[in-house]
Amino acid sequence: MGKNKRKYDGELPNAQEVTKRNLSKLRKLSKPDNPAAAEIRAKAGEFLADRKNANCLVDIIGNLDLSEPSPVASAAIESIKRIVMTLIQKNQIKRPSGPESSEDESSEMKYRRWLFDRIDNALTKITELIFHRKSSVANLAVGTLMSIAKEQNFSLTPKDWDVGSMNILTRLVHAFCSHTRSAKVPFVSFHEFFMYDDVCVHFFEKLEKIIKSTDLNKASPMFVDNILEILEAYKYPDPEQFGKGPKFIGKGVVKMNRLKKSYGNIWIAFVRCNFTIAQYKRTLVMLNEKVIDLIEKPVLLADFLLGCFDVGGAISVLSLNGIYILMTKEFIHLIYLNQEYWVSHICE
Repeated sequence: MGKNKRKYDGELPNAQEVTKRNLSKLRKLSKPDNPAAAEIRAKAGEFLADRKNANCLVDIIGNLDLSEPSPVASAAIESIKRIVMTLIQKNQIKRPSGPESSEDESSEMKYRRWLFDRIDNALTKITELIFHRKSSVANLAVGTLMSIAKEQNFSLTPKDWDVGSMNILTRLVHAFCSHTRSAKVPFVSFHEFFMYDDVCVHFFEKLEKIIKSTDLNKASPMFVDNILEILEAYKYPDPEQFGKGPKFIGKGVVKMNRLKKSYGNIWIAFVRCNFTIAQYKRTLVMLNEKVIDLIEKPVLLADFLLGCFDVGGAISVLSLNGIYILMTKEFIHLIYLNQEYWVSHICE
């Protein structure tokens, strides 16, 4: 038969029949809901219906584990998000004030303290799930944390980027800087939030603190790779446009000088890491293409670039461009800081 054979020999089926047929096909193709996932979602509803079902929250948190299959882990993340968002809207999650729990504390205050600690524990576990073997779970974890950060109301006086929101971002930045696990997949999901200038400023300030507090001489290759992923993905903004776009949280003023300071300090410290040959190449390409011109004191990169020149091969060639830029812009400072290096090489 030809390609244009009619599908229906008789009367054409009406729209209702077509819809029923398509729905029937979808039911056959769609997988039935995982029983464990369905139970988790049900427990979220029970917890929100009555605080007497508080243990349901504990059960849900218990499923926030890297060993759990994708449907179970996803259901647990979604359930915690539902619970937290509901509690935030009802203003029922607040950081407990005063001393730790005591015998004289009211039952209401004890419950609030217990609830806050459980939610905090849940957020920690969701952060760990960004390393789940299924990228769908990792992406869901990142998106959930940022959604909660946006609606966060843990502090008694809500404001732009309050303590709760900052804590969530800090958790994520620490996870992206893991020494043992690749954060490439979850960071791709997070990268979209760099469209918000306030996220960029706070993110790089957190990253600066982490790098400065790390013994970079002992930093693992995985740590270096994770930092490189971040720096390669980030596109430095146009100073004239910075701060004019939408904010992720609040409407506060975002200053470019804070971002520039943190970004520069990160690079000055980061080049003290021990690099593999591949990491040397990635770092030098970035320095030449988008970093040296942005740093306030690029001469502080001189030791690294001169060290790269001594490595030989392609690394030496890549370092030459950076050295040339420094010599044309910072000639006097470069000669003064590295006079012993130049004297020894000239004598050779």
